Amino acid sequence: MGAGEHSTHGLCPHCHKFFSVIEYLFDRFEKLRQPPFQPKWKEMNLAGTIPSWKRYPAAQELLDKAARAAFDQVLARAGSPGGAERRAEQERLFQQFREWSKQQKRH
Repeated sequence: MGAGEHSTHGLCPHCHKFFSVIEYLFDRFEKLRQPPFQPKWKEMNLAGTIPSWKRYPAAQELLDKAARAAFDQVLARAGSPGGAERRAEQERLFQQFREWSKQQKRH
């Protein structure tokens, strides 16, 4: 590939391989937290932050998708109706939830 050309997710071919590893880990993370794997996996928080460290954008994208899916599940369990105006309200609530969640991780 020449300069400026990108593969899936707008990443260069080398970065795409790295993204594949991240995606593989995220998809199987809950399995790592179960026996027979090392019990220390239970202590790991993929969404955790470290001051002054920047998360790889592809990893952040996966975390955002997972957070949105979890939020949508909560709404579905609560029986939240659809409709364009409800979706706008749900999006506003989701953004508030993300901000709250970020604050909780800092404490």
